[in-house]
Amino acid sequence: MVDLDRLYLAPRLIAPAIVAVGALVVLEVGAYLGWHESPAARNAFGYSRDTAFSVDKSFVQISSAASRRFWTQRYPLVALNGTKRVMLIGDSASRGPSFARSVSEALREQLDARCGIHAEVWNLSSPGYGSRRKEVVVDKALEFRPDLVIYDANVSTEYEDSREWERYLEYHSWHPKRWVDQLPFLGRVKLSKIERWNWEWLPEDVRAASLSEPLDVKIAAIASKTDTAYWTPLMLSNLDRTVDMVRRSGAPMLIFVRSHFDFASGAVVDGGLDREIEERYAPRTGIVVESSRALLSSHGDLKRLFADTSHWTDAGKDVIAGGLVEPVSRLLGSPRRCTRQGG
Repeated sequence: MVDLDRLYLAPRLIAPAIVAVGALVVLEVGAYLGWHESPAARNAFGYSRDTAFSVDKSFVQISSAASRRFWTQRYPLVALNGTKRVMLIGDSASRGPSFARSVSEALREQLDARCGIHAEVWNLSSPGYGSRRKEVVVDKALEFRPDLVIYDANVSTEYEDSREWERYLEYHSWHPKRWVDQLPFLGRVKLSKIERWNWEWLPEDVRAASLSEPLDVKIAAIASKTDTAYWTPLMLSNLDRTVDMVRRSGAPMLIFVRSHFDFASGAVVDGGLDREIEERYAPRTGIVVESSRALLSSHGDLKRLFADTSHWTDAGKDVIAGGLVEPVSRLLGSPRRCTRQGG
């Protein structure tokens, strides 16, 4: 039923409505042209193969984009003569607090200083990335013909991968409630609000419970990031595919098994993951397995090496890079013996 007493207001609302629609169109077009961000890539939550990579003439540009928080880097499309190309794929620990303070940069410097190897060490690590999204990154990295792939293996980020995969499936639905998510401006604003309120600030169990409808069977495991009995077989299954993919490319692979620091006991632990991965992959040709537990445990003051349970200090990062230099040198086929650290 039309309220005739207020019908006179209709002409007054037409102009503001037109202005609002026009402003929204301008914002959407501006966002599309200015952000250079594909809504599809944004809503892929890290499962898009090409996100964060762009090729400009003879160079590869790597940047932070969508749910992929890489450090900004730029490399020749084809590695220069005499330069080795190494790809490091991992999560926030391998990413580091900055590119200059990352383990990838420390490794590059030590390869040059101790082994005489000139190398690009691409840091393709993003916070929260588990084995499923690392597999996507490795697949893209192989396009640029690496001489070596270094893979940071652990189970602590498998929860995030599972959570983001469910979000990916939900956001790619044709349900009308998801149509606005495909817009450059409104979609990004909406997602940022969800990130802030539903994911960043809510407790882990509440975040996990929000996915309970499509994950009734898995919810108990998803509610715990530390349920290694659940996550380890899934991680190893995904790693199987990644290892096969790398070996088919012809590149050697170093699997770096990451450990954690237990402040209560003062010990570096990985729940036996290093032994399990060693037995599973080390016998394969072109695969080397290194344990961060073994590298770090030989140093006296372990607290000095860890910023928290999962992330290294600068001192810890240097120990890791120093321990990886020799196996990396061998995998790169260097005939020269590396000098001792600091020697």
